[in-house]
Amino acid sequence: MPERLKAQAAWGEWGIDEVNNLVGYVPRGLKKLASLWNSSLPDYAFKGWEERGLLSLSFAYIISAIVGIIAVVAVIYLLAKFLIKNEK
Repeated sequence: MPERLKAQAAWGEWGIDEVNNLVGYVPRGLKKLASLWNSSLPDYAFKGWEERGLLSLSFAYIISAIVGIIAVVAVIYLLAKFLIKNEK
């Protein structure tokens, strides 16, 4: 869908290829760390859903948001629990 609208990558969500196109080179540290993280929901969609319709991609985007919210809440909860436990 973004290709149809001639949209580009969101600021800061660039991969190595996009950094190379934007800057002209890829910093060594970025090359070294690039394989460290692979998204569980790349492009906010499930694997194999890239060619599905707008309704399916919208559903995947919403699921991606819910997963992100749950992850953030879990990290904050665990961090708060750890910090409160250490205060006593």
